[in-house]
Amino acid sequence: MHIGSKTTLATRAGAAIAAALLAGSANAAVFITSYPGAPDPGPLKGETRIITFNSGALPAGVTITGDYGIVTGSKTNFYGAPAGDLTPYLTAPKAKQPGPATMNFAKFLNNNDVNHFSFYWGSIDTFNSIQLLNRKGGVIATVSGATFPPAAGSLKLASQNRRAEFTLTGADRQLGGIRLNSKSFALESDTYAFAAVPEPSAWGLMLTGFAGMGMTLRAQRARRALAA
Repeated sequence: MHIGSKTTLATRAGAAIAAALLAGSANAAVFITSYPGAPDPGPLKGETRIITFNSGALPAGVTITGDYGIVTGSKTNFYGAPAGDLTPYLTAPKAKQPGPATMNFAKFLNNNDVNHFSFYWGSIDTFNSIQLLNRKGGVIATVSGATFPPAAGSLKLASQNRRAEFTLTGADRQLGGIRLNSKSFALESDTYAFAAVPEPSAWGLMLTGFAGMGMTLRAQRARRALAA
């Protein structure tokens, strides 16, 4: 597949996710698109809040619980770096055992709603899945690696190392975390990026600021006119 192309996942799995969410809450849905990697195409348009693991630690406001590791490179029969990724990344689980890892980033986002977010999902397998969580820890959607065929676990192919994008609407925009599940071993990911919506109070401050700027400009024009 040509690197840089965009593929909309109109699979039955994707349709089922959207339909279930629409039935559960008014005007709420999750829409999934993906971009081939090898290397990661990087954050998408409008995504300005970024979580990486480059320092080997977690950014302020991000916590992870469960079985996980922040690693670099590949270790045979344990974990494999997403194609083209030379920096530290997140793997779950870290040991050879099934077990989820839950990343909470609500504080990192200042509890703002999210229009869309994306992350680089490495060597996607059918036995991997992720769950999108709201700010109360409830499950918004569950997405299997099988949603991104062929999902055969390649460490090199662009078709199996993809930037997965999730567009959220309605109540589902109250994204607070993600749970990484692997029945076998392992699920690798990196560079989480978000397009967050400012809180209403922030919008109010912005509008007040714009209004103040407008009044200042009008006053300056009036003074220049009088001086002339």
